[in-house]
Amino acid sequence: IQLCNDLVERFNDVQVYTLRARTHAAIDQQDKALADFERAIRLEPGNAAVWLVRANYYRDLGRAAEEIEDVRKAFSLAPDDLAIQWRTSQVYLASGDRELYREAEAIVQRAIEAHPENTELRVQKARMLVSKGTAPVIREARLLLNQVVAEAPNQAEAWELLGRLELAAKQSGDAMDMALRGLAHKADDRSLLLLKADAEAQRSPMLAVPTLKELLRQDPNDLDVFARWAQVAAKSGRPEKTQELVELLQERLAVLEGPVRQQCEIILAKTLYHSGQTSEATACFVNLMAADPNDPTPLWAIA
Repeated sequence: IQLCNDLVERFNDVQVYTLRARTHAAIDQQDKALADFERAIRLEPGNAAVWLVRANYYRDLGRAAEEIEDVRKAFSLAPDDLAIQWRTSQVYLASGDRELYREAEAIVQRAIEAHPENTELRVQKARMLVSKGTAPVIREARLLLNQVVAEAPNQAEAWELLGRLELAAKQSGDAMDMALRGLAHKADDRSLLLLKADAEAQRSPMLAVPTLKELLRQDPNDLDVFARWAQVAAKSGRPEKTQELVELLQERLAVLEGPVRQQCEIILAKTLYHSGQTSEATACFVNLMAADPNDPTPLWAIA
């Protein structure tokens, strides 16, 4: 901090105030960080990048309303900047506000017209089309995604979205084809491996286990993968196949802490319950509720 203070006294410009703000943020001095961001903005109110940096900090703080306002200001200052167009569209889409969603659609379309070669923008447009859920726009999304993978076969997100459309239509074979074609170009892509596992599970639950194991090899603490494995095990009707999962979850409990540990213990309890080990499952739930009697999460898991 002292070095930052010296730089501020020496230069008194946007860069040093932003640097000191980020340093304050890194050591959890929120008020001082925001004060320095405000000073930087006052120095250069027409600098879109400064507004975007503060928006990023508001995002980290979970202050969505302030993030939206700063992103809106950045966009008003640099409406043709691709990075700002992308950031603005993502924030607006995540807001849950219908009017902002429509603005995001317009921003993405404008960006595509300016950058027709950008596959990420076209995938984002396809995702927005899919969210509308009607047959005509889903056909349009499929066409757009197929164009993307033809031009950029390493675009994993496009393959994944195409596969999700097939899964939604209960076409597990076609979904598997999309996953494998994408994996031919990005062999370790998590989203495509998850798609493959979900396609396998739609065919027969336990078929997904080898793929889920591969995902856990990549990240032994991936609780989303553990949850998927627990789900397919419960659906399989073969409780004797869950012991390996139980042992892996118990190993993770030995190293995890905080909310992720609670999530892991919930998965373990539900796995034990569905495998017929009701007394062990009950003991897990009792421990969870005893850890924090005011936390309703374990009760929601039981429900």
